[in-house]
Amino acid sequence: MLALAAAGAARAQDYPNLEDYPGARADRSAEWYRACMKVKDLQPPRTDAPSAQLVAALGECDAVDLYYDTQDKPAATPADWDKVRACAVANDDHAVLTMLYANGQGVKFNPALALHYACGGNGMAIDPRDVAEDMVDLQSSAHPPVPPYDICDNATTARARVLCGQIDEEEADNADAQKLETLSRNWPASQKQALAALRAAAAAYADAWGDESDQAALAAQGENPDTIGEERMRQKALFMQDIANAERGILPHYTRAQYDALDKDLGAAYMESQIPEGGGQGGQADAVVNAMDTTQHAWLAYRDAWVAFGKLRYPQVPGYAWKAMLTGRRLEQLEEDDSDE
Repeated sequence: MLALAAAGAARAQDYPNLEDYPGARADRSAEWYRACMKVKDLQPPRTDAPSAQLVAALGECDAVDLYYDTQDKPAATPADWDKVRACAVANDDHAVLTMLYANGQGVKFNPALALHYACGGNGMAIDPRDVAEDMVDLQSSAHPPVPPYDICDNATTARARVLCGQIDEEEADNADAQKLETLSRNWPASQKQALAALRAAAAAYADAWGDESDQAALAAQGENPDTIGEERMRQKALFMQDIANAERGILPHYTRAQYDALDKDLGAAYMESQIPEGGGQGGQADAVVNAMDTTQHAWLAYRDAWVAFGKLRYPQVPGYAWKAMLTGRRLEQLEEDDSDE
């Protein structure tokens, strides 16, 4: 309770708090502003205050990550939500506290308290005026919203979209992990191990290719958060689709000659990609080549992990067929990159 009181005192001088949203102004005649002022001094019930022991046990926690991880649990317990609330209180995370009280997650549904925290800002560059207006609308409801209220629905700034995009990606990763665990539950240990190695290689390749694509997008278009992470998530989704297809019997069919031709074309395309436009060296040109090298090495590891996994799980498919499938895709990536320059 002392932590909550201290947080409230710290923000009192700039309530409503618009400091994380450049250019925002507090219109004293607006409905949201008047509503904020009505709940300015509102405090949560004493029973909602986390114990000092629980706060200490959590250590250095991230309330946003913990919130979404708990929300994604098939059956989150009251104790799980207690940890989320304790972490949010310890870090003065108004975004999470807004969602907890707006959704009645681990606490009694309380739109007024949700509004109080919404008016205090959120640290995610999400316009608190929009969030406050949502909470004002929620005042007339007797029940939490379905689906649960998500502050990221108001992400309009570049920084907010990037942060919320990262949250979406992490949720997708967790869902993928659960799907693969369910899928492989009855597999032999050797196949489970090969799948784990393949997924790790897939993630490393998606990260490398995603980073390279993000750098290219930023260099070409300036700050462009709508595409940041797009290629990384697309590659991860493609990996999951490949696994699903293989389990349904949709397997690659290539001849060795087809693979040899694709591999030759890939080698030529890769060598050409190592020569920056204009043939320059140093600075940005070197950075581009280094990023390409990182991606290529990650792709080779990913390709080989597919071959190793396929040999165990789908022995009827020759290794060169997996290589051909993945080489064709990698070739398309390099050709697309070349056409974009």
